[in-house]
Parts: sequence; structure tokens; C-alpha cells
Amino acid sequence: MKYQGHPEILFPEQIYAAYLNKLKLIIQKNNFDNKTAVIAVPPYFTQAERKAVLDAAKIAELGVTRLLNESTAVALDYGMFRKN
Repeated sequence: MKYQGHPEILFPEQIYAAYLNKLKLIIQKNNFDNKTAVIAVPPYFTQAERKAVLDAAKIAELGVTRLLNESTAVALDYGMFRKN
């Protein structure tokens, strides 16, 4: 890949860190001051892939409270925000 005319090698953690950094900027623009997050990952992620997600969050200077499986996150969302 070339960036500004120079060849660059990017690792997946760096690309995901850029994505997390963009999300962090969106949160800050909406006047939320929290710098910690809970990140949902697919249930089939291995320990190495989960560690890569944590490494990307560290690169983006985002504190991760917990990694959740996506199915658990959906169930919690349904339980917390469903209407009576």
C-alpha cells in the first residue's frame, strides 16, 4: 500500500485502531467524555484475535472495560432498552 507516495506496511491492529480512533472522535464531538469502552467481538474469535482487538484499542488510547461476544451484547441491549 502507498501512503503519500511512500510504500507503507499496515498491520490489522493499526487499521482497527484508526477505526476505533474515529469512533472516539465521534463520541467526543457529541460531548461524551468517557474514554473507556466495551467492545463486542464475534463469538468465533480466537484468543489471538481478541488480543489483537485489545492491542488496537491500546494503540487508539481507548480503555477497554470488557470484550463481549456479539450475541451477549445483543441480549443485554434487548433486556436494557426494550419497551414495556
